[in-house]
Formats: sequence, structure tokens, C-alpha cells
Amino acid sequence: MKVIETLWFTNRDGCIGIVVVEEDVTGDRKAYIGPASGHNEKADTEQIMAWGNKFSLDTALRLRHLLTEKKEKKCDFNCNKTDEPLIAFGNTDNGDTWLCHLSCLREHLEMQEELLEEEIKEFKQHVTT
Repeated sequence: MKVIETLWFTNRDGCIGIVVVEEDVTGDRKAYIGPASGHNEKADTEQIMAWGNKFSLDTALRLRHLLTEKKEKKCDFNCNKTDEPLIAFGNTDNGDTWLCHLSCLREHLEMQEELLEEEIKEFKQHVTT
């Protein structure tokens, strides 16, 4: 087997290596992952090739997808609109930011206004009786 590349990840607890190899006969490439001492790269590479776990292409592609996929932004009012751009609004009281469509905000504010008007009406009735 021919070593194509080695990748090393080191922290205070030790070292993890990924070794990419190419089969001599078939030319197929494989990767192995495992712990290493971090003291001798050649010995660590041989140890991972002999005792490391297979690191499949599927796993590598899943990692790539997880690292590169963009989180789809959605309206905080949970609407299903796709034809209108999202606008970010900041809450000056607590610093939160939320996303919504202008029309959703308008609908929400109108609904809140109606609720407030009902509460005022009830309050006035309660005060006058």
C-alpha cells in the first residue's frame, strides 16, 4: 500500500490521524482513522494503517455536506411564503433578532391591534359598570 496523504489532529489529550492509502494492485483508495502517539509520524502512520478503523468515503461526504450546507432561513411566523424576501428585525429590549416577511409582520401587527382594541373595550365596559 502506498500512502497518499496523512492528516493529523492534535490536542492536549493526544493525536488522531487519518491515513489515505492506495492499493498497489487495484489502485483503489481507502482511508483509515485512529489514535496515535504523535511522537513518530512514520510509526503512527503504520499503526493507523494496521489497526485503524476504515474511514469511508460516505462518512467523508456526510461531513462535507454537514460543513457546507447552508441552513435554510425561514420566517419566524412559520408561514410558507416563498415569493417575498425575509427581513431581519432586532428587538431593542432583549437583543434578539427574528426574520419575517413584511406582510407577515403587517398581519401579526393587525392581529395584535385587534386584540388590544378588544381588551380596551372590555376594560372600558368593566370600568363603567
